Amino acid sequence: VGAALIQHVVDRARARGQQPCAEFVPTEVNRVMLVTLRFGGFEVASTDPERLLLRHNGIAHGGPNTDHVRIVSAVP
Repeated sequence: VGAALIQHVVDRARARGQQPCAEFVPTEVNRVMLVTLRFGGFEVASTDPERLLLRHNGIAHGGPNTDHVRIVSAVP
């Protein structure tokens, strides 16, 4: 589900001509999210002791099959 949501956000940002970015604050329990972002095409743009700023590299990634997930959005 995480990969499907990330791809949805990336697609929406790119459709608007925007650069998809993510701020990641490392904790003991969210390492899986960082891995999901990295597999989704996000690369570290900058870092400081408390966070990472990631930017999508603009390359379409095959990623996991998310056909079984349907994103429902009230925002056009």
